[in-house]
Amino acid sequence: MAFSGALGSLEDFGSTAALFDLAGCVLALALCVAGYMLRHARRTGGWIAVLGAGLFSVVWLDYLRGGRLQDAPVPLSALALNIAIVALVGWNWRQLRASRGHVGA
Repeated sequence: MAFSGALGSLEDFGSTAALFDLAGCVLALALCVAGYMLRHARRTGGWIAVLGAGLFSVVWLDYLRGGRLQDAPVPLSALALNIAIVALVGWNWRQLRASRGHVGA
């Protein structure tokens, strides 16, 4: 009997795991850029942080939906952290400045 979850069957787990890892690395890099931009009070960093946290939440919700509740504390804590990121950025949105409209000198 083959396992079949939300991300695919056990036979193609290698390619699914590689795509999952690649997506995680891309999203982590986006959150690093967002942190840098938030440090400089840029509104673009806020958008990247909210969208990145939202994408991470979708990934963790898909993970939980696949029937993997035996290791639920990790995804649930990740969801809590993503909700905290969205709440803190939303709470401080007025302090963020819009990006400059010009490029160059």
